[in-house]
This record gives sequence, structure tokens and C-alpha cells, in this order.
Amino acid sequence: LPFFPEASLKYAEGVIEKGKSEEVALVDAKKRWKGSDFSRGEVEDEYYKICFGETDPLDAEFQELAIEILAPLIRSRKRLLK
Repeated sequence: LPFFPEASLKYAEGVIEKGKSEEVALVDAKKRWKGSDFSRGEVEDEYYKICFGETDPLDAEFQELAIEILAPLIRSRKRLLK
């Protein structure tokens, strides 16, 4: 399944909490996925490389799973913080 803890959370928070469009949230998730000079991206995980090779797994299925799995957690977190 294309579910990656950091990138999926970034995507779901963008859509649910911040009201970003799916396209903008996906760009943010891809930045988290790829990492930067200062932080390692999930793309560097050897197990993900074995499963997904050189393909870009942050597709429509990734978006759907991120929302389906994380939406209840994000919404309950918001209720707890009130």
C-alpha cells in the first residue's frame, strides 16, 4: 500500500486542517517524501525502494489512503485540543 507516515500525514493535514487543495497538499507531501539537504526523505527508505522501485507512489491511491486512514485521527485530535 502506498502509505508513508510522514508524507501521508503532511498530505492529510494540508487537506483537512489547513484547507489546502489536493494539488497543493500533494506538492507539500512530495517535498516531505523527497526530503531536503537538511532532512532525509522517506524515498530513501530501502524497503520503500524495494516495493516501489523508481516509480512515484504518491498518486491517487496514496491520496485516498492518506485521507481514509488519517482523517479520523486528525479530526479527533482537533476535538481533543479544543
